Amino acid sequence: MPHYIGIDISKVYFDADIVGKVMRFKNTDTGYDAFVKALPIDAYCVMESTGNYGYRLATALVHSGVSVAMVNPLSVKRFGQMHLRRTKTDRSDARLITDFAKIAPLSPFVVQSNALNELQQLTTALKQLIKQRAALRNQLEALAQLPHRSTGAIEAITSTIKHLDKTIKGLEKKTHEHAMMECPEIYPSLLTIPGIGKRTAIALLTITNGFKRFERAKELVAYLGVCPRIAQSGSSLAAQGHICKLGLAYERSLLYMCAMSAVRWNNPCKVFFSRLISRGKPKMVALLAVVNKLIRQAFAIATQHTVFQHNYNFALAS
Repeated sequence: MPHYIGIDISKVYFDADIVGKVMRFKNTDTGYDAFVKALPIDAYCVMESTGNYGYRLATALVHSGVSVAMVNPLSVKRFGQMHLRRTKTDRSDARLITDFAKIAPLSPFVVQSNALNELQQLTTALKQLIKQRAALRNQLEALAQLPHRSTGAIEAITSTIKHLDKTIKGLEKKTHEHAMMECPEIYPSLLTIPGIGKRTAIALLTITNGFKRFERAKELVAYLGVCPRIAQSGSSLAAQGHICKLGLAYERSLLYMCAMSAVRWNNPCKVFFSRLISRGKPKMVALLAVVNKLIRQAFAIATQHTVFQHNYNFALAS
């Protein structure tokens, strides 16, 4: 068994539980070098997937030949609660992650290529700008309801929205170009799926690391949070089933919009949707099932190196 090294990340430094002793290192290249020198030969570093600081350290460790895994912070939190954990400090968090790593299934961290990493950053910036534009549009609509409207306020917001429109359009063009450059086969193939647009195809590419991160479509479905969640216990609890929503909200919203288009133009999805509706399923439930089917179609096309075919059995391929 390897020596699991739990790491708790912060902006300035990180704490690492190295064979029972918690040590603190600077979150810099110099600190990374000192950390690698302090590791045992069979070290397996484990950290929570919480942001760019952890990603930077994980990338540096992989380049140094150290095994690394990133785990869901919620899983670690629940593990601590299960053991009635009462203390929360950086040092205790590092020890907790070490204990969690000893019993949890770990997947090796895979470093993204520079092109995919840049694509992900462009996508993140694009998401933030779209949110800002939506907020400003809502504010403009709210101002329109007032009996007396400030011309200066409306002009400032309108001008900012126009600037955002231009910036968003430019970013969308850049993301498309980067996707074509990094995934010249998979990206165009994803766009052959009726209902899947450029934003959704690019989002799937970035979260799956070019469809190298997951081995099965079921894993991607769970990661996105569109798998069913069942709550039943005896006769006192029988909650209506719904999706777990433990994944990525923005990507789920994109896929939901894709599903609305797919039930019209994607023949397998259209037939599937109609069958669910005929069985009495609510429209929202049927649409979410179509989202699940779209993900499986995308996974099959990307991993089988094919293009969309209306009579293709995607369930068998994925």
